[in-house]
Amino acid sequence: MRSTLRIVAFGITLVAIVAFGVGYVTGKKYPKERAEVTVVLVQDGGGCRPSDPEQLRRAKHKSVTWQIRNTCSTAQWVKFDNFRQKNIDGNGNLGPTESILDPVAPQTRDAVAARANNIDGTATVTATISKDADRELSYKYVISIGANGADWPTRLDPDIDIWP
Repeated sequence: MRSTLRIVAFGITLVAIVAFGVGYVTGKKYPKERAEVTVVLVQDGGGCRPSDPEQLRRAKHKSVTWQIRNTCSTAQWVKFDNFRQKNIDGNGNLGPTESILDPVAPQTRDAVAARANNIDGTATVTATISKDADRELSYKYVISIGANGADWPTRLDPDIDIWP
């Protein structure tokens, strides 16, 4: 009789563990976070342009990092700004520019060195998500690059997702 009770108790425990595990796995609401992406600056004809990085996906109040590799023949400053919520009205339109990071428009401290002797120039830019999201939010933003840190002639607009 005791062994039957043990078997029943074991079965109930096993079912509870499996149910909890399935609930945990299927109950996740958001995709895997991607806190760091790489932006490669590439020579394009006579100029330099940023590559389209993977999409950042991060929870509020956590940091995001852009690793920058400059394969161009000239040093470049890089800035991330103009964060605008995607599909704000359900018709695919972008919302107004928002401050979702701290600092608001992070950029490189200095120009990212040009590629020299087959070695890419590198830099890292980090910011913290300051937007107090109460649901998943998707944003477009602009990667701007320029040779002097004041003029930003080249731009690209990738995405970032934020969730609570």
